[in-house]
Amino acid sequence: MVVATVATSQKMLEEAKLLARSCYQCGRCGGACPMAFAMDLTPRQLLRLLQLDLAEDALRSNSPWLCAGCFGCSFSCPRGVDLTKVMYLLRQQAAAEGISNKSISFYREFVAGIQAAGAVYEPKLMLAYARRVGPEAVLPHLRMGAELALRGKLIFRPRSIAEKEQLGGIIRQVMEDGER
Repeated sequence: MVVATVATSQKMLEEAKLLARSCYQCGRCGGACPMAFAMDLTPRQLLRLLQLDLAEDALRSNSPWLCAGCFGCSFSCPRGVDLTKVMYLLRQQAAAEGISNKSISFYREFVAGIQAAGAVYEPKLMLAYARRVGPEAVLPHLRMGAELALRGKLIFRPRSIAEKEQLGGIIRQVMEDGER
């Protein structure tokens, strides 16, 4: 995964802090976020950490990595805070600093799988994730995996798409754009 350099990402973090300054903590962003239930900090709480210059706590959060990028938070914000961009900037900074948690590890394995095959192969994704963070992270999901397999919803042979090279080019372009 290509990430910004520490110097470039430091500028990104300053931009994230600047964007956060407009927030007056109404909480609409969290209400519009489809992933807020899984986040350790709500979008509003992340912005507050940036306002209080507690960026290190925001960077260690799983919230930026769980962001769906749907822009629901940004569209609902009465102050026009581009929270989706803030989440992107926080991911870049965390990656540049080498900060890691289970959400970051899952995100990296997910992107690597798509880059390799053009599609997600769930068994390989979960095995790679378990290798990275430990098997205890995967154990709670074994029952669901078994139920999916019994219903024929889990594919046991890796899929690949015909336009894998084209998708790889798009991913590389997005990663390069993220460096700028």
